[in-house]
Amino acid sequence: MDVARFVARRILISIPVLILASFFTFLIAVNVGDPLNDLRTNPRIPKSTIRAEEIRLHLNDSFFHRYAIWVGGFVHGDLGQLV
Repeated sequence: MDVARFVARRILISIPVLILASFFTFLIAVNVGDPLNDLRTNPRIPKSTIRAEEIRLHLNDSFFHRYAIWVGGFVHGDLGQLV
């Protein structure tokens, strides 16, 4: 019985650790740079195209909403895309 309780306790402790690790991973990934920098610096790209990409990538959504979308994709096996 002691081993089962030990394993259950370790699993319960690992859940918040995994949530915090995913949160900080997302925080670092978001703050690396602007994914649309190449589009913004190109004068031939219309503002409407940049706006459409911002909407597609959820760049105008709140941080926590983007995190929820990212976690939802991760749970389904979608690890994102290279921009």
